[in-house]
Amino acid sequence: LGLSVVRDIVYYHGWKIKVESEPGKGTCFHIMIKGSKQK
Repeated sequence: LGLSVVRDIVYYHGWKIKVESEPGKGTCFHIMIKGSKQK
């Protein structure tokens, strides 16, 4: 349930999520958040 909520939030904001998994080692989730442009 938790990951589905995170996915919805990520997609709502137009961010990206990447998943890497290795058997016997585990899974890593990367969330790419765009920064804002400052003037």
